[in-house]
Amino acid sequence: LCKNGELFDYLTSVVTLSEKKTRYIMRQVLEGIRYIHRKSIVHRDLKPENILLDDQLNVKITDFGFAKVLKDGEKLFELCGTPGYL
Repeated sequence: LCKNGELFDYLTSVVTLSEKKTRYIMRQVLEGIRYIHRKSIVHRDLKPENILLDDQLNVKITDFGFAKVLKDGEKLFELCGTPGYL
């Protein structure tokens, strides 16, 4: 379970986040992105609302609705994602 909910709501509730906690969360997000990219998956809608936090601030990347598995050499040209974040 992700008791702390969305990263967006968590950041709104705590107002400020220590550098240590920021580093902890961002490292997990970047490691998650690296993992899916190594599997040739592109998320295409990464935003604070699609990052969940459990009670230990462990990250879960969610909502792969816009995700795409790329074939070797495939390139993406279409614009997609949440309009407010493009």
